[in-house]
Amino acid sequence: MKSLLANPDGSVNWEKIRSDYPKVVDNQISATAMMRQMEALPRQDEALWIAYYGALQTLQARGVFNPLEKLRLTKLSQETLAKAVALAPENPEIRFLRFSIQLGLPGYLSLSHHTVEDRAVICEQLPRFAHTGEIPSEHVSKMAAFMLREGRPDAAQAAALKALI
Repeated sequence: MKSLLANPDGSVNWEKIRSDYPKVVDNQISATAMMRQMEALPRQDEALWIAYYGALQTLQARGVFNPLEKLRLTKLSQETLAKAVALAPENPEIRFLRFSIQLGLPGYLSLSHHTVEDRAVICEQLPRFAHTGEIPSEHVSKMAAFMLREGRPDAAQAAALKALI
């Protein structure tokens, strides 16, 4: 199966993944459908691929009725996201995916252990990644806006984020 998330040359179309992911968050696209498209892509050992896949695992759990299966998928997603962070610990996009997922998890699950650490890395590294172009400026702006709105940054972090919008 040819993935809709691939470029004509078969490489990963990160622009399409970045634009489709919020549609999954907003329930406009099925998490399972996007996961299937990602599974047809090359480079499944790449940290960013692993991070998006892990975030999708949590979003997939939203649609599961069985609470035990929902918990299993959520825990699996946290393991997947941890693997991505281990492969690229300074990547603010990977940290952002984990941060935003953990921010939305119910506290009683005790699965949101990394929000403080992730917030710090995001605020420190996002300007550098924006400057080098490793993350497109439009995506950087969206991440910075989310962090200002939902991430509870301190004053210095907020100043760094505001400069990116």
